[in-house]
Amino acid sequence: GKRKKRLGRGGGTTERDCHSKDIEKMKDSVGFVSSGVWVSGVGAETSRGGVRSTRGELRSGLSTLVPFADVSLRDIQGVRRCERREPRVAPIHAPWYVGYDGFGANPGGGARGKALVWFRSDLRLDDHAALMAAVEASSTLLPVFCFDPRQFGKTQFGFEKTGRHRARFIIESVENLRANLRKKGSDLIIRLATPEEALPQLARETGCNTVYFHREVTFDEQKVEKDVVDALQANGVEVKRFWGGSLYHLDDLPFNIEEMPDVYTDFRERVEQSAEIRAPIDEPEKLPSIPRCEAGKLPSLTDLGLKEVTTDAARIQGEQYNGGETEALRRLDIYVEESAGRSSVSVKSSTAAFLGAEFSCRISPWLALGCLSPRRIFSEMKGRNCGAAINRTTTYFELVWRDFFKFITWKYGAQRLARKTEGDVVHQSNLPRRTDNTSSNYIESTLRCTAD
Repeated sequence: GKRKKRLGRGGGTTERDCHSKDIEKMKDSVGFVSSGVWVSGVGAETSRGGVRSTRGELRSGLSTLVPFADVSLRDIQGVRRCERREPRVAPIHAPWYVGYDGFGANPGGGARGKALVWFRSDLRLDDHAALMAAVEASSTLLPVFCFDPRQFGKTQFGFEKTGRHRARFIIESVENLRANLRKKGSDLIIRLATPEEALPQLARETGCNTVYFHREVTFDEQKVEKDVVDALQANGVEVKRFWGGSLYHLDDLPFNIEEMPDVYTDFRERVEQSAEIRAPIDEPEKLPSIPRCEAGKLPSLTDLGLKEVTTDAARIQGEQYNGGETEALRRLDIYVEESAGRSSVSVKSSTAAFLGAEFSCRISPWLALGCLSPRRIFSEMKGRNCGAAINRTTTYFELVWRDFFKFITWKYGAQRLARKTEGDVVHQSNLPRRTDNTSSNYIESTLRCTAD
């Protein structure tokens, strides 16, 4: 209804049809920004004759004035009057976070997903193609490692599938990976379960819609990978696989994998002449937030069905082998310094000549678990020591040897997976025999390095 209000100093009268119910309806229909303040005080004059505020205005946190009713002011006989027109709603320029779910969208543009990275034999942050792809494409990231019970226990012949010293090395490497992830504000989710069971369950619990991982080339790993992909796709989860763990990338080979030479020398000459080695990928500076999930316990040897190590038998020349990327990078730094100025193996008559950096860098355990990248070794040796002469070093030859066996396994391993053959027999007469007395210094040195 109408009302009259006497203004203190002007002495005039201001009449206004407030229509308070209409104003409230407009506020409800438009919505109310949480940072805004509804200003009251209808046509109230200041001591200087100005209007302090007019009802129907929203002063937002963005310092913008949004009118909910169009009001005109005019002078009538020296007195300011407020005269109401038909109300209309003006657009509200809300900040970008209004309507943003804060979890799966990218405020700067397109939608970003929720990713799960499955760590396998790539227990590192450096030069990790799958991890970097997930970081760049996702708003949340769930790193996962599974201790597969099938990799432990005993074979049908009574031998341990994974010995306790190797198992200890794996546990240490996983522990170090978790520590490095936590330094970047993330974590490593650990499960003592088969990957085809654990990964789909974690994807459902956390809402991850894409799983990233590196491919493996051997028969058992490929079979597990196939089961994981089938289980994830059955749950509507996308799978993205990457190549990693070799000096030369699969896509950069100068031949199709089916046409790969079966002889090492032919392979090395082809890739050396026609293929390029990619630069290693630096570890990500930041990692996306991790969804709420139980981290899981790091298992002990007893949890894996093995006896605890009471004495340290994993020593070579008095050096302790500790798993993890941090130790691997430290070893690499020492090896690069030791091998400075050396370009090839110098064959001497003494056994000691085969026990230093000239004989072996002794970092193959870390390479096997992916705690260190072959491309990082090549890059450090080339940048700090060898330059263009890197292709004449034993380091390069050994890394290409490693590539040869990886690619030849990929070439023929897929055929075996397709046939799903089992029960291959290796005759004992074809296995190399170890002797304690030999005239070969090279063999004697190798036996010493591999002795328990």
